[in-house]
Amino acid sequence: MKELNQFYDLKSIDCTKTTLLSYKNALDRFIIYFNIKNIDDLSNIKSENIQQYMYVLADNKKAKSPETAKNSANSHFRIIKAFYNWLIEKEYLLNTPCKGIKQFKVAKKIKMYLKKSETNSILANCKSTKDKLVIALLLYTGIRVGEIAKIKIADINDNHLLIHGKGRKERKVILIPHITSLINEYLAKRSDDNEYLFVSRKNFGNSSRELHSITPQAIRDIVKKIAKRSNIDESRIDDVSPHTFRRTFAVNLTQNNKASTFQLQKVMGHSSVQTTQIYLEGAGAEISDQVMLEQLVPMGI
Repeated sequence: MKELNQFYDLKSIDCTKTTLLSYKNALDRFIIYFNIKNIDDLSNIKSENIQQYMYVLADNKKAKSPETAKNSANSHFRIIKAFYNWLIEKEYLLNTPCKGIKQFKVAKKIKMYLKKSETNSILANCKSTKDKLVIALLLYTGIRVGEIAKIKIADINDNHLLIHGKGRKERKVILIPHITSLINEYLAKRSDDNEYLFVSRKNFGNSSRELHSITPQAIRDIVKKIAKRSNIDESRIDDVSPHTFRRTFAVNLTQNNKASTFQLQKVMGHSSVQTTQIYLEGAGAEISDQVMLEQLVPMGI
């Protein structure tokens, strides 16, 4: 379908590969479900059809939980809505069936971040320089797992790191001396000349086992492996991920280093300050208490 391919071409310019894949997964599933072959089929979809499709998505028995399935259904709907809005903008359609659709209400869980004792235990349980460097980058720069996977050696300039971020936006982050020391130690042990900082030969898909950049999933596996042998409560282990470190970075910078939300926004590469504020929700009460306790009372009162 030419219109869908045009939409994908547009998104391939504006989005990362991961975001584009999520668009394709959602829209391809939508197209198959309604057996859509052309623009006329798209125009025949009604609001009640979309609403019923939402219920089908939310009834996914393979999802981790009903809440996860509802979140996924809402995400699919937002992508479908964006596609229809684009079709109207390009004058392929006059109306959208996405008006009046009720999205699912999902419970808001307080997002986990790591306590100091937990980060100390994780750092102590890194068994290789590579693992130490991965954890240090997550914990002391707050960069995303996909950004770590894409780091090239040429992106490191003294104590600064050039990040190729979400939405093809670049930003620079400063590296603490501990990280620069780990980088030097790690690179000194490398015997290859691959351009990427972290490389792997696993799952490359050919017999030559050629070196390639590490995958985000490989980084997630490193984090899980270290977390499982660290002193973290079993009830929290399943929630530990690279994103937990990004959230922990945000909380630490706010609590311990008094970073403003604006400063945090720039460091983390957020387009909106509202996104940055979400990262602090889990520690909101502690941050509020700390601010309250630091109030100065005039002498003699």
